[in-house]
Amino acid sequence: MVFTYLAEELRTGDIAVTDAGEYADWRANLLPWDECEPLLEQFCSDTGLPATAEGFVARLRNAHLDAAAVLDAGYEDNADLVIGADGAPSLKRRRSAGTPAAAERLKEAVERRMPERSLLSIVARTAYWLGWHHHFGPASGSDPKIDDPLSRYCMAVFTGGVNIGPYEAARHIAGVSARELSMVRNRHIDVRKLNSAIATVVNAFNELDVVKAWGDGTAVAVAVDGTQVETYIDNLLAETSIRYGGVGGIAYHYISDTYVALFSRFIPCGVWEAVHLIEGLLENKSDIQPSTIHADTQGQSAPVFALATLFGFDLMPRIRNFKDLIFYRPSERLIYPHIDELFGEKGRNVIDWKLIERHWRDLMQVAISISAGRLSSATLMRRLRSNSRKNRIYRVFREVGRSVRTVALLRCSFGADQVAHPGHLHARDTTLAFASRAPQAEIRRLKERHGWNHIPWYTITDDFDKDFDVDEWHGTNAFIREGDRVFRTYFIDNRGDEQMGSTWNCLDITALGRQETWEDSPEGYPQTPPYQWWNYHDAHDAAE
Repeated sequence: MVFTYLAEELRTGDIAVTDAGEYADWRANLLPWDECEPLLEQFCSDTGLPATAEGFVARLRNAHLDAAAVLDAGYEDNADLVIGADGAPSLKRRRSAGTPAAAERLKEAVERRMPERSLLSIVARTAYWLGWHHHFGPASGSDPKIDDPLSRYCMAVFTGGVNIGPYEAARHIAGVSARELSMVRNRHIDVRKLNSAIATVVNAFNELDVVKAWGDGTAVAVAVDGTQVETYIDNLLAETSIRYGGVGGIAYHYISDTYVALFSRFIPCGVWEAVHLIEGLLENKSDIQPSTIHADTQGQSAPVFALATLFGFDLMPRIRNFKDLIFYRPSERLIYPHIDELFGEKGRNVIDWKLIERHWRDLMQVAISISAGRLSSATLMRRLRSNSRKNRIYRVFREVGRSVRTVALLRCSFGADQVAHPGHLHARDTTLAFASRAPQAEIRRLKERHGWNHIPWYTITDDFDKDFDVDEWHGTNAFIREGDRVFRTYFIDNRGDEQMGSTWNCLDITALGRQETWEDSPEGYPQTPPYQWWNYHDAHDAAE
């Protein structure tokens, strides 16, 4: 029994071992508060956080109150979320619309026109044009004393990327010696230099016009997940994976919604992947800096939500066991007419805002220490993943995470809150309208409260939603009008509809697109040069 408690205390960090590695006292790495204080204002400015305890708590509380109020107001109109008598929520299963035949034909047409490319040729060409290989070199910083460094570095990157060892590569590639390839990989390339080279490629990709096809880049999202990589059994990092099977490790990838890999790292099979979730984003040095994180179910822990909030990230993990999670109340005095059962027994499961305000300085001290490189966020998450009975930092992280996670669970009806101003669409002879089964009195109240008066919002009184495939959950339809005839040209729902909101998202699903000259549109389509028509939402008419 003694050893059981000792193991638990070591895991939570409540007991530390002097001069140890894994089980050392991580709090010894924190910057003293008198060193954090001068950095506080700049850190809060960079992350978008209030620079006072009162302001931080007010931000969290208001977000919590608003999310609960919006869901409660729209609950009667919703046909998908059902709250049982025991307070357990359930969601109706969504039906997949499948892949449209037009999309399949487009895919086939693209594949027919796309020439076959050599991966090694792509590596060499990008090195030549971008110069990412200049990040490599000996540790001394001097020029590499090897013949044709561009070719050698490209070969080293290619063989390492496809998991071919130096001796195996030398057997199959003419003109490459195993000794020279091994020397380049071991002495001229390390993780830091490789990440700098990746950032160069990512930044160049971000300048391409094709990136604008997926949005305007103002709110970048990143998807994070791991895949198993097989290695030799005698590799020091290799482990047997119970989840994936086989021997190897986990390649943990961060993929931007502009379809480029921002960052990757290799982690052992046995670790909790969420430990590394935030650390990789902080180490990403490219120009693409995500604000939203889509993670797998391991990211739904309360401390992970708290750490993401401290660095200005909006965490949106895939939620497992939705009905078993606790919804925390923003206030013990508030009773919600429609969703109160979600929060359980009255007076319980209430966020302790005083605890958060009292230990706000601890939160800032931890976050600034991580930002300054004194403490690894992965080390912190390892210690905060287990329930600690003594650690005040764990308790305040857990409390912040409970509030932020509850807000994430309540955000089902936030669609109208992220929509760009329709004035930008009107400049392209396009308009946007919402339709739901809520009565106009309820819609007017919400529009007034949240400043949505600029959005046309209609009440459905017939089968319009069912006729256009929005019988369940939510979806966006695109129509085009020609005279007195109206044609439906596009429909998107489920995860795709969650990305809608910006002007570019809306224009891209219309038949005429953005109506800019760079688009490959049929003759006669309305088109103008890009940038020229861009303006403030209330200045388009004046510009015309």
